[in-house]
Amino acid sequence: MKKILRTIGAITLCLLMAASFTGCNLGDDEEQDVSNREIQIKVSILNTASEKAAMSAFRRAFHAAQDKIGIKVEYLQGGTQYLSGIITDYTADNLADIVWTSGDQHSSLSSSGVFMNLSEFLQKEDESYLDDFYPAITESARLKDGGKNDLYFMPRDYNKVVVAYNRDMLTAAGVDFPADDWTWSDFISKARAVREKMDANANPRAGLLKNNLPIDGLLSWQPLAYTMLRGFGGDVYKDGEYEHAFTQNGDSSKSKAYFEEVKMLAVDRLSGIDTHDGSGLFAAHSAAFAFLSRPTVAEFASMGVNFDFVPFPRMENDAVGVGCVGYAISAKSEHKQEAWEFLKFIASKEGQEAFALTGAEVPVRKSLANSDTWVEWKAEYMDYTPNNKAFTMYPENDISVNYFSELDVKLHTEAVAKFKLAVQDAEEWTETRGWGGGGASYESWFASTENTIKSAFDSLLS
Repeated sequence: MKKILRTIGAITLCLLMAASFTGCNLGDDEEQDVSNREIQIKVSILNTASEKAAMSAFRRAFHAAQDKIGIKVEYLQGGTQYLSGIITDYTADNLADIVWTSGDQHSSLSSSGVFMNLSEFLQKEDESYLDDFYPAITESARLKDGGKNDLYFMPRDYNKVVVAYNRDMLTAAGVDFPADDWTWSDFISKARAVREKMDANANPRAGLLKNNLPIDGLLSWQPLAYTMLRGFGGDVYKDGEYEHAFTQNGDSSKSKAYFEEVKMLAVDRLSGIDTHDGSGLFAAHSAAFAFLSRPTVAEFASMGVNFDFVPFPRMENDAVGVGCVGYAISAKSEHKQEAWEFLKFIASKEGQEAFALTGAEVPVRKSLANSDTWVEWKAEYMDYTPNNKAFTMYPENDISVNYFSELDVKLHTEAVAKFKLAVQDAEEWTETRGWGGGGASYESWFASTENTIKSAFDSLLS
């Protein structure tokens, strides 16, 4: 209990502790009635259309495959209420048997004992069971120094950062579609070409309007920010040490190149400013490019965008952020074995192909990388099949975006918040504001930023 309370203290700065699960069921799904099943287990998921569709696909297939275990679904809150809601319900013995989680959110819950270590189940499986999973994915389900079988949730998908582009807008702008081996320089050149057409209001019907943007990019989105920083040769933390490290081995030039690039994207109006422009421009036919991972595809597919995909542009140091969503078992569950059976099904070929039919998934297993179920997916209105394989190209460049698992749990919230603020400072640069306000130079802002983060970390570790 003390360990759980310490975890609550560590995340107080950005959580509303009074929030909890709503406990609402998915009453609109006929499969929700599992009263005739011998054993019923509860699963808590985010209350979003995409997560409901995913769980519905898994649940229906699982119910069809066996008749003993029934799955009942509840909703949980996302955002800043996610961690506090889970801890509140766990403390009150009200947490579901299985809980939705992700690589960048599980570590504080796993290390404090809320989520069980799945090693006791994995050790009973064939020794090669996890070999078919993408390495960066299983890495994100572990904690620092965890062994091969020390997973705290079952990954359900393989999510890496790719680029989507609006075919109609690029065609109207006279810009060639990007190739799978394009570079960051190619990307910037194409974005500038689109910007030029937008500034001229060249084709309003195609979205080439002055008020639109070439890139719908939330640049402080952690998977993207980390990918870009690594691509420029920088990093966030010293490997294996609880110390912030925009400066690596006394060299901060790589980090400067990254922050200057973020500044350029905003100043030249190639990309929006997070705090002002928000996101959703691509879905609204108002941007030519968007950074995304697979689960967000449905958002703009529903808006009728003629889109296609391409891998993240090649950079000086090729590295692409990879993460995953999955499901953990509550340490207090009275149906751990049955919960494990459902998790195994989710990661099985049958479960993965049922999920792939939703269009929101890239299989977590390498052996399914070429499965027609997801490779041939297209939106109903499309007369072409998009380049779905962009989501699995260049796996050798994968980096786990769950670098938080390399840090002490107390630093998790601080790590996210400080990196995000630094990126937003770069986005918001103006001649008057400078870096971080007050007309500050880059050098003074960078030194202040590093000192602020170091002081915060020292305070948390003391």
